[in-house]
Amino acid sequence: LRPIDLDPDTWCSPCDGILGEWGTVKNGSLFQAKGFPYQIEELMGPEESQVWEGGTYATIRITANMYHRFHAPADGRLKRLRYFSGDTWNVNPISLKRIEKLFCKNDCFFC
Repeated sequence: LRPIDLDPDTWCSPCDGILGEWGTVKNGSLFQAKGFPYQIEELMGPEESQVWEGGTYATIRITANMYHRFHAPADGRLKRLRYFSGDTWNVNPISLKRIEKLFCKNDCFFC
């Protein structure tokens, strides 16, 4: 059990992992893996691009020994879950360098 920092200016990770990238969504873009830009609509669909403008993003890589270690505040509520069908590429530094827009190609869920 880990305490959650309740300071509204502090971001707490929802899982154990390796922080790969973080930043602010600008002009519908966020950056991943070696500075490659991703468009929000490529990741989450066109209806999401304006919703996330100015928001903060983080990419957390979880390795095999980190699975099943997800955390959430006790009062957190899941309001929506969206599934995007895709490939199952391994998301490691080597793959991210070799496969352009890998995050847009993989299976994923967004909450």
